[in-house]
Amino acid sequence: MDGRIRATIELLPLSVTQLTAVRDSLSPELHEALFTTNLGRSVDYDTLYKAFSFTLSQKDTTERTFMMGMLLNGIMAKGATLEEVSALLDAAFHVDRFNPTTRPKFPSKQKTITVAGSGKKGQKTVNISSLASVVAACHGGITILKLCSPSTSSVTGSQDFFTILGGKVQESSEQIMKNTLETNLGFFPVEDVLPKFASMYSGWYFAPHAMSFALAGMACRYKTDYLFYGLAHPNVSLSVNTFRHYGYPQALVASSTQDGTHYIDEIISQCGVSMQGYRSLKNHSPRKSYFYVDNEVQPITTEPIQKIIGQLPDQDKNIIKGLSALCGNAPLAQQVAINTATIFVAAEMYGTFTEAYEKAQSIINSGAPIKKLRELIRVSGGDTKVLDDFLHNAKEYAINNK
Repeated sequence: MDGRIRATIELLPLSVTQLTAVRDSLSPELHEALFTTNLGRSVDYDTLYKAFSFTLSQKDTTERTFMMGMLLNGIMAKGATLEEVSALLDAAFHVDRFNPTTRPKFPSKQKTITVAGSGKKGQKTVNISSLASVVAACHGGITILKLCSPSTSSVTGSQDFFTILGGKVQESSEQIMKNTLETNLGFFPVEDVLPKFASMYSGWYFAPHAMSFALAGMACRYKTDYLFYGLAHPNVSLSVNTFRHYGYPQALVASSTQDGTHYIDEIISQCGVSMQGYRSLKNHSPRKSYFYVDNEVQPITTEPIQKIIGQLPDQDKNIIKGLSALCGNAPLAQQVAINTATIFVAAEMYGTFTEAYEKAQSIINSGAPIKKLRELIRVSGGDTKVLDDFLHNAKEYAINNK
């Protein structure tokens, strides 16, 4: 056998025998979906729903993962449609008997907002969205449900952020709800809502795929008044339309990029931002804008943005860098304030972005977010001493990086 061919076969995730078995076991719908996708054509709802349901029913982990990759990335590469995204989501939700349209509303007397991000960023950052959620929870008048999961493509995921700082993720949904009502912020694991699907899906994808337009924003036990979703892909319109399709009362989706290739599910300085949403299901006049962040918020440094927000390879150091935003690291604090302001705007707390940003800055400068973190960890039954150790190092980091 030619050495190049042998090397190629050895790099495949499946052996030749396994590949043959996969080919022979494909359902008619999966065959049809793959052929249609390869021609750059859209797959109808019924065919794709059956194809993905068949894929998820496979017992062999390697074969199932291989099929999932072909479908999810194939649909993404040719350009996903709302019909295709909803077919994939419905098939995934069916595995765990989850119906996003029949969830109870979160029982808060004040405004409620779900905050989530697609993950799989084109540029890896410290966990800005979690920090922004902590700052927003200090405001009063708003309860934040932050959807979280362990990281796949980044050093620190939103769930990792909370647990590494000493917090405990509650197993009881009733306890999570109680803690959230007490602190105005709850970290809700996606895996709790979709445990079976998560066991098949998590850890395999490192770039946005066809389900990234909404999956991470929908896997929540409760309905809220508002949704803010960060998307690491330029097609924010498809994401917004997906949330509208599933009856979300209000949604705002945002995406940032510095170079038009690498997208971030947060709003970042030195980047262009695409933002779109709607204020009600009946109002078809979208909240829509395209802007350059530095035209809205005057930057306080000329440092490259990746140096300000870029993640560090070590998990603890990454957490320390993130926390430094609350301990005097002004350039990073500015990025957290920008994202906090976006949460306020999504929840209609302020009439202008400038007002929302100024309020976010004042909250950070007051020291309230550190108190909020301590409260969150204490209420969860975690260890605040762990947080104190990280804060000590974060203060040193802020001083050394001025």
